[in-house]
Formats: sequence, structure tokens, C-alpha cells
Amino acid sequence: MPNKTTIYINYFLQNPFGGWGASKGFSLLSLTQNTVNNKKKSKTIKNKLSYILFCSLIYLVIKIFI
Repeated sequence: MPNKTTIYINYFLQNPFGGWGASKGFSLLSLTQNTVNNKKKSKTIKNKLSYILFCSLIYLVIKIFI
């Protein structure tokens, strides 16, 4: 099952709406991914849900500005 967040990252990097938005979104996504990976395994499901919600929020914000 393909991960939607990777699709969003590819969309940010390939869409030429400005280097600032692409680099900003990618740095935020990688930052949240690192924090999710550093959590304990008992909280991984909750962290993955919040990470997916965060990525979809970034996607919606960037989609509005295009």
C-alpha cells in the first residue's frame, strides 16, 4: 500500500510553484518523520496518525496557495 505522504512529498518537489514552499514543506515533513521515528513503539500508531494529519494539513495549505 503506497504511503500518501510520499506522494505529497513528490508533489511538493516536482511542482514548480517556488523553491521556498518546496524546501519548507519537505523540511517540515522530514522533521516530523524524525520525531515519529524517535518515539517508543507503544505510541507509534498515534504518532503515525498525527503525522498523516499534519502532512495532509500541509498539503491543503499549499493546495490553497496554488
